[in-house]
Amino acid sequence: MKLTRLAFIMLAICLLPLGTLTIGPAPGQQPVVPAPAGPAPPLPPGYSADALTATYGPYFRPASVDHPSDKEQQLDRQAHDVVRQYGRTENRDEREKLREKLNDVLQQQFDAQQQRRKAEIEKIEAQIKKLREVMQKREDAKREIVRRRLDQLIQEAEGLGWTTSEPAPGLPLLPQTAAPLRGGFPRQN
Repeated sequence: MKLTRLAFIMLAICLLPLGTLTIGPAPGQQPVVPAPAGPAPPLPPGYSADALTATYGPYFRPASVDHPSDKEQQLDRQAHDVVRQYGRTENRDEREKLREKLNDVLQQQFDAQQQRRKAEIEKIEAQIKKLREVMQKREDAKREIVRRRLDQLIQEAEGLGWTTSEPAPGLPLLPQTAAPLRGGFPRQN
């Protein structure tokens, strides 16, 4: 009886590491790829793509820039419908008409894509223009910017800067008399 229990325990100990192994696809099989998350959620009320670009810089790109417009999607569905009709049709004249119709739809779809790309380029050019203006302003104010930063660093080194969580290098730690509590500073009665 003890020997049987001991055998089961040893078997469990030997099999335990096998449970932690991950088994991938067999050779020749494709790994399982999760489905795409879909388009980004819409912006919250009161926020615009321009405001977010101004806040977070020129690298913010709303999802709408990368995704086809409703018109492009409609034309894409229309093109697929025409292709399906073409595949089902055996009449040569009818196929030629469908081919011309598909050509017209593809022309319209291409034009819609070009419009979207042109709008994207215009937005990027506007961002570049704003960045160049900011760069010029900073260049014009270089002396003042550097002077202010110099004054700030000197004041911090002398202990006269804004209170931070870490003291300036080389300064002794000062005792804190009023430490904030979880909900803020204690009330004065």
